[in-house]
Amino acid sequence: MRPRKAHKPRTAPRLQRLVRASAPGQLWAIDFRLDSDWKGRVFKVCNVIDEFTRQHLAFRVERRMGAVDVIEMLDLAVLAHGAP
Repeated sequence: MRPRKAHKPRTAPRLQRLVRASAPGQLWAIDFRLDSDWKGRVFKVCNVIDEFTRQHLAFRVERRMGAVDVIEMLDLAVLAHGAP
Protein backbone atom coordinates (compact mmCIF):
# COMPACT_ATOMS: atom_id res chain seq x y z
CA MET A 1 0.00 0.00 0.00
CA ARG A 2 1.33 3.44 -0.98
CA PRO A 3 1.60 6.13 1.71
CA ARG A 4 -0.80 9.03 1.34
CA LYS A 5 0.51 12.47 0.48
CA ALA A 6 -0.20 15.30 2.86
CA HIS A 7 -2.85 17.65 1.49
CA LYS A 8 -1.65 21.06 0.46
CA PRO A 9 -3.61 23.99 1.89
CA ARG A 10 -6.00 25.47 -0.68
CA THR A 11 -5.52 29.03 0.45
CA ALA A 12 -2.42 31.03 1.25
CA PRO A 13 -1.58 31.38 4.92
CA ARG A 14 -2.81 34.59 6.49
CA LEU A 15 -0.43 37.39 5.73
CA GLN A 16 0.15 40.16 8.20
CA ARG A 17 -0.63 43.64 7.00
CA LEU A 18 2.48 45.57 6.09
CA VAL A 19 0.97 48.94 7.00
CA ARG A 20 -1.73 49.71 9.55
CA ALA A 21 -3.58 52.99 9.85
CA SER A 22 -3.61 54.42 13.38
CA ALA A 23 -5.62 57.55 12.54
CA PRO A 24 -8.05 58.74 9.86
CA GLY A 25 -6.52 59.89 6.59
CA GLN A 26 -3.28 57.90 6.87
CA LEU A 27 -4.00 54.98 4.52
CA TRP A 28 -6.34 54.72 1.56
CA ALA A 29 -7.27 51.56 -0.31
CA ILE A 30 -8.35 51.29 -3.95
CA ASP A 31 -10.69 48.55 -5.08
CA PHE A 32 -11.62 47.72 -8.68
CA ARG A 33 -14.78 45.76 -9.48
CA LEU A 34 -16.08 44.50 -12.81
CA ASP A 35 -19.79 44.08 -13.42
CA SER A 36 -22.17 43.97 -16.36
CA ASP A 37 -25.48 45.57 -17.17
CA TRP A 38 -28.62 43.79 -18.31
CA LYS A 39 -27.37 43.78 -21.92
CA GLY A 40 -24.12 42.07 -20.90
CA ARG A 41 -21.90 45.10 -21.42
CA VAL A 42 -19.06 45.22 -18.91
CA PHE A 43 -18.23 48.27 -16.78
CA LYS A 44 -15.62 48.98 -14.09
CA VAL A 45 -16.20 50.48 -10.66
CA CYS A 46 -13.24 51.99 -8.79
CA ASN A 47 -13.63 52.83 -5.07
CA VAL A 48 -11.31 54.66 -2.67
CA ILE A 49 -11.79 53.89 1.04
CA ASP A 50 -10.07 55.22 4.17
CA GLU A 51 -8.69 52.13 5.94
CA PHE A 52 -9.08 53.49 9.48
CA THR A 53 -12.62 54.89 9.34
CA ARG A 54 -13.87 52.69 6.45
CA GLN A 55 -15.27 55.90 4.98
CA HIS A 56 -15.97 55.89 1.25
CA LEU A 57 -13.95 58.76 -0.22
CA ALA A 58 -14.43 58.53 -4.00
CA PHE A 59 -15.67 56.29 -6.77
CA ARG A 60 -15.83 56.19 -10.54
CA VAL A 61 -17.89 54.05 -12.91
CA GLU A 62 -16.78 53.73 -16.54
CA ARG A 63 -16.96 51.27 -19.40
CA ARG A 64 -13.25 51.84 -20.04
CA MET A 65 -11.05 53.14 -17.23
CA GLY A 66 -7.37 53.81 -17.64
CA ALA A 67 -4.63 55.10 -15.39
CA VAL A 68 -5.40 58.73 -16.28
CA ASP A 69 -9.00 58.28 -15.11
CA VAL A 70 -7.89 56.75 -11.80
CA ILE A 71 -5.31 59.51 -11.20
CA GLU A 72 -7.96 62.14 -11.90
CA MET A 73 -10.30 60.48 -9.38
CA LEU A 74 -7.52 60.36 -6.77
CA ASP A 75 -6.70 64.04 -7.38
CA LEU A 76 -10.34 64.96 -6.72
CA ALA A 77 -10.34 62.83 -3.54
CA VAL A 78 -7.19 64.58 -2.31
CA LEU A 79 -8.78 67.99 -2.95
CA ALA A 80 -11.90 66.97 -1.02
CA HIS A 81 -10.32 65.03 1.88
CA GLY A 82 -6.64 65.99 1.99
CA ALA A 83 -3.69 63.79 1.08
CA PRO A 84 -3.18 60.51 2.95
